[in-house]
Order: sequence, then structure tokens, then C-alpha cells
Amino acid sequence: MRQLNLTNHILSDSLLAALTVALKSSPFSFQGAQILSSPDEEAFSWVAVNYVLENFFKYDWRGQLVPSGKGMAGVLSVGGTSTRLTYKVEEENQASEEGVRLQLYGQMHSVYTHHCPCHGADQLRSRLLSMLIQDQRSAKTVSNPCWPLTYFREVQWKSVHAGPCAVSDDTSNIPGPEEVFNITGSSNPTSCKRLVQSLLNSSSSCSFFKHSLSSAFKPLQTRFLVISEAMDFVRETVPSPDLGQAVDRLCGMSVKELVKESQTSLDTLADYCVVSAFIFHLSTEGYMLDFDRSVWTAFQKMGDTSSGWTLGYLLSLTNTIPQDSPSFLKGIEPGVWSLLLILFVVLLTGSFMRISYRVMVKENSFSNRNSSVFDDN
Repeated sequence: MRQLNLTNHILSDSLLAALTVALKSSPFSFQGAQILSSPDEEAFSWVAVNYVLENFFKYDWRGQLVPSGKGMAGVLSVGGTSTRLTYKVEEENQASEEGVRLQLYGQMHSVYTHHCPCHGADQLRSRLLSMLIQDQRSAKTVSNPCWPLTYFREVQWKSVHAGPCAVSDDTSNIPGPEEVFNITGSSNPTSCKRLVQSLLNSSSSCSFFKHSLSSAFKPLQTRFLVISEAMDFVRETVPSPDLGQAVDRLCGMSVKELVKESQTSLDTLADYCVVSAFIFHLSTEGYMLDFDRSVWTAFQKMGDTSSGWTLGYLLSLTNTIPQDSPSFLKGIEPGVWSLLLILFVVLLTGSFMRISYRVMVKENSFSNRNSSVFDDN
């Protein structure tokens, strides 16, 4: 809808109006519809991630909200067409057109999004295949080291080389749009990572190197959570805490091993190697994210909780995360807590006194019986 709003504003407004009419007639409490900007969407993802990880505040043993002290985590979101890196920056350095300011729990957060088009999972695959086809055009079968061994697919040139993301260094070597190529996997992790690195190094649409960000927009943290199906698969199937080893293991899997590990379609599983190699490149030579064991643990799927922007949007819409500083308890009020404590002490004291009284009565009764025996003698 954002793209349509930019290219055809009238059609976009018409669709939004029709959607509004349809939702108003539903039994739900509809409060309006709008097109979120890309920075807003990514900011809501950032809110959702840090809320679920309890990075804003956490509950102590008394049930009271206290600062967590863990700091905020950034979000690396790998979509189909683009990749976005969202993180907190110094408040005075916030650029309004590239990020948003959020007041949460009485604190102001300036959230910045570094958006890179043409670097999503689908576009990475298409650009890689385009490069391989042009490099091996004379061969009958094109070898792809990022696909599992024996995996095979017929690819039409126009399906991988179309749109604004298509780039060719040698225009004289471009195949015809209807030309079909046979591409087979060779399962070579080292070659795959080298190809992905060269692909990103030659990218003109976005720079993924740390020095490409001005000092005003450097991340305040190196702990990032990745939102990516490929990384979820890696975490669940490859136990290694080292990302490089995990990528090598994934890219070395056979078709049989991939299918055994997941019910996802083989065409989707075959592309996980490219995405994981891309993320590995970011962690080692791109933004230089600190990928030690603790950070690797942070790159995880948050259970059954959605980490998408929808959760963050709902948290904001329902005021679950207030703008003001928290001053409430999760459990009970202080007055009620004091009253219950007093009642507990009274009951405990009463029970102790009752037990003591019964013991004293029993001892007196025993003494009286002994005295009676001595008198008879």
C-alpha cells in the first residue's frame, strides 16, 4: 500500500476508503485505517521486541515495575524485498524523515531505521542467480553453491532479472527474457559466502558497511534480534552457538536433511543458505555486530509471541505501554499488602499462644495427677 500510495495516490485512497467501509460494517470496534510509514512500522517492531524481552522495565519480586538495566536491543528485519536495521540513537541526532521519537514509560526514545531495498530474501536469491547465470552462461547447467546438492530448478531469465533491483555489469552478455536456464545446487558453504560477500560489496543501492552510517546514526548497542525465517530455522536445527559454523552446517545440508528438519517447502528451504550467509556477512564485515554467545542467544524467535510491527502497534494503540513513568504494582497495593502482613502476624501469634496454652494445661494436669498419687501413698 505504501508503494501504491507513492505511485497512484488516487487509487490508494479509493482502496483505503473501501476498506474503511467494509470494516465499519463488521462487529469489531473499528477506529479507523491508515497507511503506516516505513519508519513507523519498524519502530513498532522495535517496541514489540524490547517489550517482550523486558528491556524497558521488568517486575521485581514484589510485583513492582523497575528499570531492567539491560539496555535496548536493535532489530534486524529481513523481508522479501528489503532489509531494515532499526535501533536506538542519541535523541539529539534523530532525523525526522528516517525515524521516529517515542515516549515510553516516561522516557524518550529516538528510533532510527536504516533501510536497504533490494536486499530481502527474494531479491538476494534473484540477484545471486542473475550473477551466476551471467558468469556461467556458456555452460549447459549453472551451478549454485548456495543450494543443496542435487536440488534442481529451471529458471527463466526474466524472472530473476527484472525490476529496479536488476543490475548487469556487462550489458552485452544479458540473455533474452524468455531464455531458460537449468540451475543445480552444489552445496559449497565457502563459495556461497564468498559469492554473497561479492554481491553485497558491489551493491549500489545500499551500503552495509559500518562506516556508511554517519556518526550521528551509529547504533548505541550491538545486541540485535533478527526477524527472519531462515534464522529461526538455523536456531532450531543447528545447535552451534557460532554463527559461522551454523551457516556452514546449514549450507552443507542435503535435500534429505532439509526436508527432514522442516515441513516448509523445499524451494523455500533451499534459499535459507543465502539469507543466513547474508546475515553472517553483516555480523563479520558489515555493521560488525558483536556475535558472541550472549548475542547469539538474543537472535531468537520469541516463543509464540509475534515480533512483527502488529504487536508493537497494538501495544501503543491500547496504551499497554504508557507514556508516563510507571507508578503501579503488578500484584497488590501497598495498603492491602500491609494489612495482609498484619493479619498474618496476628494469626501466627494467636496460633503460637494457643499451642503454648494447651501445652501448659497439659503439663499442669500431669503435675496434679502425680501429686494425687503421692498423697495416697
